[in-house]
Amino acid sequence: MKKIVLSALVLWTLGAFVLTPCLQGQGTVSVNNMNGTGTLDSTAFGLFWDVDSAPYSATPINVTILAGPDANSLTPIVTLAGPNALVSAGPGRYVDPSGGIYAIPGVASGQLATLQVLAWIGDAATFGAANPAEHVFYPFGGVSYVPPTLFTFTNPTGGSTPASLDGMPAMWRILDVPEPGTLGLFALGALLLGLRVLWRRKRLR
Repeated sequence: MKKIVLSALVLWTLGAFVLTPCLQGQGTVSVNNMNGTGTLDSTAFGLFWDVDSAPYSATPINVTILAGPDANSLTPIVTLAGPNALVSAGPGRYVDPSGGIYAIPGVASGQLATLQVLAWIGDAATFGAANPAEHVFYPFGGVSYVPPTLFTFTNPTGGSTPASLDGMPAMWRILDVPEPGTLGLFALGALLLGLRVLWRRKRLR
């Protein structure tokens, strides 16, 4: 029994020596917002929020995390969905149940990285397949909530001890978000209506 325990200890120690330099040389993150303390308009240390403006805690949250040294160099580093989705650790706070450590290509340990968080609920296997009007979380962009595919933020990194998603802003599940095409048609209709009103006023003069 002692030999088995000793062998396991030796293997664990060797594994630590092999893996630690790799992780220390590259920036790493863990997928959680355990340090989140913010409000609906937080630009960092954000929480996940539900449609009723209360911190979200109902069901697992699926995420795809993209990261890189800048916004033009993003690559997917992990997707956690379905049985691997994030689980609630308190109102608005979610954690990766595997406790995974994810390396960011092109970013050294301790340096800032650029991240993008695509988060959704439901059974869709990918963010692209999720319903944007019901299941998607939208990040706060400093002035308003914006499409998650168009928003990035900077985040600290670690090495063998990863950094949390402290740079993530508030993420709000907003219902019935109009698509860009819908907004464009609405604006065009308003313009045409205004022109018609002006034309009728001129006719009456």
